[in-house]
Amino acid sequence: TPKSNAPKKTGRGKRARGEKPRPPHPALKYLPPPENLVALPAPWARALAAAPPLPDTPPVAAAYYFPPPFVLVDMDDKTGRYAHNWLRLRTFARQRLIDLTIDGEPLRIGEWRDALYGEYAVPEDAAPPPEKTYTKAQSATYTRKLGLRRLFANAGGLPSYDAGCTPEWCGTPVTAERARTDANLRAELLWELHGVNWRCELRDLDRLMLGDRAGGAEETFLKWDRLGAVARVWGGRGGLSVFPRYPDAPAPDLWGKTPSEVLTARRDRLGALIDVLSRWPGCPQELWQFQKDKVSKANLETILKGEEEAIGFYVRCFTLRFSRLPVSPCFPPTHNS
Repeated sequence: TPKSNAPKKTGRGKRARGEKPRPPHPALKYLPPPENLVALPAPWARALAAAPPLPDTPPVAAAYYFPPPFVLVDMDDKTGRYAHNWLRLRTFARQRLIDLTIDGEPLRIGEWRDALYGEYAVPEDAAPPPEKTYTKAQSATYTRKLGLRRLFANAGGLPSYDAGCTPEWCGTPVTAERARTDANLRAELLWELHGVNWRCELRDLDRLMLGDRAGGAEETFLKWDRLGAVARVWGGRGGLSVFPRYPDAPAPDLWGKTPSEVLTARRDRLGALIDVLSRWPGCPQELWQFQKDKVSKANLETILKGEEEAIGFYVRCFTLRFSRLPVSPCFPPTHNS
């Protein structure tokens, strides 16, 4: 008998006495990633760890433009399948962020897991089950799952996952076994997930903090100018620079790991971030002292203080608006032998 695609009824009553509480979720509580896969800049790690407590059941579902990095950190069979299939999905995932004819809205964590698992077949009888049998929430989940399958199968032109496929990474075919076991490859994929999510999230939060109004040519020009200002935070030029390229990684001088002799690039990044934050409501007065004319002359100690204040303010604003932790930038991976 073929498996039904209808959602299963589940009991979600109160937790039984003596049952262990659920472990903290990485979208809601900072859990340091495996050191051999992801290296976070120290000020980002501290800001994420110091974020205010978030509710176990957020008022809005956590959604991400690229898969949240924490779904790919385990080196096991299931996550190996996710990583292998992600290599097939990358091109379409990038396309949907810049092609206005494709739904480019961020996807929920469960939707990304479904997408990465790779079952895109849509049953002939795809109508949602009757609400007399299933709750409205279960029917809505089922409808979203079918919509997701159609998105990747139709708009993306992707067949369901086949473990025998060999998608390419940096011009080299990748087998399912390598996707499961190669820590260096996984570190490279995680670096990209961190980079794209962080850049898209900064762009979104900036729009929310300033108010994204639709308007005429003048406002369109101002939006372009603003996108340029946001892109300068990661050393880019415009909205399309949200996609970092591996191995053409940006200089590894972001937010705190550089020797003092390359402090100029670090000043530039901090100055660009403060330029963006300074227009947000509630920007701390302490950041005003780090405006361009002073950042350009700041010593390492001053830069460290500015990074702590700016990144902490960004994380607080993000958690308040999105009810989850932001994705941070991370250092380009250092390969292990």
